[in-house]
Amino acid sequence: GASGKPYVTREQLREFINSRQRDPRLNEVLFPPLGPEGAQALIDLYEPNRTFREKGQLSTEGFWRFLGGDENGIVPPETLGLHQDMTQPLSSYFINSSHNTYLTAGQLTGPSSAEMYRQVLLRGCRCVELDCWRGRPPEEEPLVTHGFTMTTEIPFKEVIEAIAESAFKTSPFPVILSFENHVDS
Repeated sequence: GASGKPYVTREQLREFINSRQRDPRLNEVLFPPLGPEGAQALIDLYEPNRTFREKGQLSTEGFWRFLGGDENGIVPPETLGLHQDMTQPLSSYFINSSHNTYLTAGQLTGPSSAEMYRQVLLRGCRCVELDCWRGRPPEEEPLVTHGFTMTTEIPFKEVIEAIAESAFKTSPFPVILSFENHVDS
């Protein structure tokens, strides 16, 4: 949180939403600012830790879940259904894609996680990127990482397993794997 603690309070969350996310041009009668009860409802919805929920606190993990939740979607949920003929060539469609899918933070020093593939696929992404590099001897199993940076590495196998687990849970449509191949053997 803002105070260096691993959580934000109900009041801090309410203040953040009202001052940073709410459009000030909205009519306050029709679209009232978030109150303490609304902030607690969001904490109850997104906070995985029961103790934090009971104390009216939203952990870092809960905050990330909130940011990725329906309240913060770029595309309105009602438009996510199938609205077009799906028999056209692939180039006829907008494809929800992800660049540097494996990164959880910055692309120079951030951690990497196979979980990111699960999350983007479950949210409707149909094109994910895998930056593949040769692993370390003796196995030299391929790794997924952002090369020549200080990001962490993920075994290629973990990434493929995450994709296999999640690719078709929310959509029957194809998943495009965009490989940036740096494996020379």
